[in-house]
Amino acid sequence: MKLRAGFSRVDITPPPGLPMGGYAARTDVATGVLDPLSCRAVTLQGSGAPLVLVALDLIHVAAPWAGDLRRRVAGALATEPERVLVAATHTHSGPGVFRSAPVAGEGIA
Repeated sequence: MKLRAGFSRVDITPPPGLPMGGYAARTDVATGVLDPLSCRAVTLQGSGAPLVLVALDLIHVAAPWAGDLRRRVAGALATEPERVLVAATHTHSGPGVFRSAPVAGEGIA
C-alpha cells in the first residue's frame, strides 16, 4: 500500500486592532505583530478516503465554525467531514476571534 501525503501552511495573521485572546485581564487591542500566525494542514491517504488534519494558531476554535470548516474541506476533497480534524494550537498571543468560555447550550469542539 502506498501512502500519499500533502502539506500546506498559510499565514492567517490579522492586522493590528483586533482584541487579543487568552487572558481575561487583557483589555487592549493588538498594536503589532511579534510572530506570524498560521494555518497548517496535512492530508494523508492510503487505500481509503483521505484524512485531513488542520491546525490553527488560535486560542481555540468554536464548534459551529469548526464544523463548517470540516464540511467545506471534506467537500473539496470528496471525503466525509468525520475524516477532517480541526484543532487550535492554543496560543495566548493570537486574536480573540471566539468567546473565551463556552455558553450553556453551545457545543464544544
